[in-house]
Amino acid sequence: FANPPGMALAVNDASVIVGWYTLIPVVEGQMKAPSERHAFLYRGRKLTDLGTLGGKESVATAINNHGQVVGYSSTYQDETHAFVYMQDQMIDLGTLGGTESRANGINDRGQVVGVARVAGSNQEYAFLYSDGNMTNLGSLINGEASIALDINQSGYIVGKSGSQGFLYRDGTMQDLRTMLTQGTKWESISPCCINNSNQIAGIGIARDGTQHIVLLSPAQ
Repeated sequence: FANPPGMALAVNDASVIVGWYTLIPVVEGQMKAPSERHAFLYRGRKLTDLGTLGGKESVATAINNHGQVVGYSSTYQDETHAFVYMQDQMIDLGTLGGTESRANGINDRGQVVGVARVAGSNQEYAFLYSDGNMTNLGSLINGEASIALDINQSGYIVGKSGSQGFLYRDGTMQDLRTMLTQGTKWESISPCCINNSNQIAGIGIARDGTQHIVLLSPAQ
């Protein structure tokens, strides 16, 4: 995908890859400069363009082991909405009442997480989409922006609220710093992902300002 540019963003256990690639328009027999990005699915040496929600661009960010793909796409109204692609169809997941949403993760139960704008505001909050409903997960501090980045098979969600990482489980958002072993050196944790053993990977910022790759494991 170096020419035209593109990027693979996720792969499932069956080695199916998703991401985005750049369309190269052809006008009167001549190739022009790269233009819009489109979400793709790559399986068995075949690339499938997933299309859009009626707009010009789309990006696939994650795929589960059932082949369901999530991401975000522009719409015919020039908004950006989260989508799930399944059974050869791209489905608009809507928003939290605002004009934008983006999906970042999906588990094998079909639960989707991401970020969406609320009505009457540019503020964005983490969401969980499950059983046809998008739920605002709120934030650690009231009014603070948040984003959900990944979800595991148990429904545990990681993301960021303001500058701090969180774990969302059993209906509660917890600051990751409060879950660390007492006496640890971390000023903040920025998680990227969570596995099915509830281990969380991310970037930790120490009290001296240095950054380190971290793996947080549940206490035995």
